[in-house]
Amino acid sequence: MPRRRTFNIAMVCDFFFPQPGGIESHIYQLSSKLIDRGHKVIVITHAYEGRTGVRYLTNGLKVYHVPFLVIFRQATFPTVFSFFPIFRNIVIRERIEIVHGHASLSSLCHEAILHGRTMGLRTLFTDHSLFGFADATSILTNKLLKFTLSDVDHVICVSHTCKENTVLRASLDPLMVSVIPNAVVAENFRPKNYPSNPSGVANVAHNPPPAQPLGPNDTITIVRFHEQVKKMYSWTNVAERTERVYRSLYEDDDDDDGGGGAGAGEQAVDDDEYDEHDGAPSPRYGVARAGERSFALIDRLKRYYGCGIWAGKLFCLCVIIDYLIYLFLEMWFPRDDIDICRDWPRKRIPEDDDEDERRKHGRWNK
Repeated sequence: MPRRRTFNIAMVCDFFFPQPGGIESHIYQLSSKLIDRGHKVIVITHAYEGRTGVRYLTNGLKVYHVPFLVIFRQATFPTVFSFFPIFRNIVIRERIEIVHGHASLSSLCHEAILHGRTMGLRTLFTDHSLFGFADATSILTNKLLKFTLSDVDHVICVSHTCKENTVLRASLDPLMVSVIPNAVVAENFRPKNYPSNPSGVANVAHNPPPAQPLGPNDTITIVRFHEQVKKMYSWTNVAERTERVYRSLYEDDDDDDGGGGAGAGEQAVDDDEYDEHDGAPSPRYGVARAGERSFALIDRLKRYYGCGIWAGKLFCLCVIIDYLIYLFLEMWFPRDDIDICRDWPRKRIPEDDDEDERRKHGRWNK
C-alpha cells in the first residue's frame, strides 16, 4: 500500500496547557490526532510556573516551553525579533516543514509566522476569536493581524462567522481562508454520576407527551441531529481536514514531480462541506486556494507595502531587519552545528483511509 505523505509541524501559541481553555484544548486535541495520522507535531509556547524546558505529553507530543515575559492573561510581551534565535534552533532541530500559529492575541504566533516565512517555511494561521472594528484595542489588533496575514500561505477559521470577521479585519482573499468547525468532546461536559441508561426519556418530536412540569433530573432527547453530532464534529474529522490544508500547500510541488494536485488559483476539489442528505462531512470537502506565495524578499516586501501609507513602510522595515538577523544567524550559528533531534516513532498509515487497512497497517515504524 502506498503511504500518505507526512509532515513535520510546529504548533505555536502563547496559550497552552497547563492553562485550561478552548484554544489550549484545540491545539492539544488536533496535535494528538495528527500524530495518530502519522505526522510529527511539536508545540512551542512560553514557560509556565513549574513548566520549563521540553516536556513530553501523551502520544509523544513534544512541548517546548520558551522563557518569555508574560504581561497579561498568559500573553507574552511582543518583541518581534528576540524569539528568532531560539525559534530557528527549534525548527532546525526538529526539521519543521510547516509552522501553524493559533490566536490573534498570541505574540509568539505572529513572530513565528514572520520568522517562518523568512526561513522559507510554509505557514498557516488559525483564528479562534471575533473582534470589532471601532475600539482602540480592536484597531491595533486588526492592524497587527493584517501585518501577519499579508504573507501567510493559508488561514483556517473555526466558523463561517469567524471567517467573515477575519477576512474583513485582515483584508484577505476569501479563497485563502478555509472553515474547519471546532470539535467537541462530549464526555468532557457530562455531569457527575451520569446515568448509563437514563429512564423517562421522551421523544418530543414524533410522540410528544402531555404537558407536565419537568424536574431537575428529567431529560429529553432532541431528534433529527443528535445521532449525527459525532459524525459532524469529531477531532478525527478536524485532523483530516487540517491535513488536507497541509497537503494543498505542497500540491504545486507535487505537480512538478508529476502529481495530480490542483494548480494555484484553483479549488482542490468540490467545496461542499457537508453531505446534503445526512449532514455528515462530505468526502469531497476540499481546500480553496488563492495562489502561491513567493518566498523572494522583493515579493514579500510588495505584499507588506500595501498594508498602509505609514504602516506599510514600517512593516517592510521589520521584514528587512528580520532577514538581516536570519543571515547573521546563518553565518555565526551554522545549521550544520545544530544537532538533529531523534523523532518519536511514527505510525505507519497507508494512503487508503479504510478502517480495516488502518488496523492492519497502524503499527509503529521500526
